[in-house]
Amino acid sequence: MAVYDRFIFTLWAVFALTTVALSAGGANSWDMYYVLYLIEYMVASAVFSVLNAQARNVLVRIASVLIPGFGVILVFRVVSILGGIRF
Repeated sequence: MAVYDRFIFTLWAVFALTTVALSAGGANSWDMYYVLYLIEYMVASAVFSVLNAQARNVLVRIASVLIPGFGVILVFRVVSILGGIRF
């Protein structure tokens, strides 16, 4: 199995386990799923950082798209705490 395949399989398995665990726990906020998926992606990327330079560049580009999403979630949470607004 190639390194790429192991990376994709690892992400799939971890995301599936997270989804099942959160669903079983009754979590229903989309931002919790997003943040946990982001953390798992970043950890898997660090573990599989032995990929070639081109693959590393792709992983960095994906992360550069996902991390601003975390900033948006953070802003929504701060606004909801300070303003009493629920998203």
